[in-house]
Amino acid sequence: DQASFGTKIRGLNSLLGAVNVFLVGLFAMFASRRWEVGVLAASIAAFLPMNVALSGAINNDVLLFCLISVVLVLLAKSNAQPNMKPVSYTHLT
Repeated sequence: DQASFGTKIRGLNSLLGAVNVFLVGLFAMFASRRWEVGVLAASIAAFLPMNVALSGAINNDVLLFCLISVVLVLLAKSNAQPNMKPVSYTHLT
């Protein structure tokens, strides 16, 4: 049934929107090394009207936002690890 399929896809989009809000908070927490900043960033992302509208509609934008957020979280997490040596590109010049 067509209406049932649309409801399932809209539910998946809403779930991806919630995951995106969580990932934004995680990114801010890793980047700033403060949990308060992560909570603030997640709160701003959660109540942003355009984010709410896109998460409630059937589109592929929310999937893109989630994938970009995952990449940003991984980059911030790898940068936050104290035992890693920073990358230097001085040998290329």
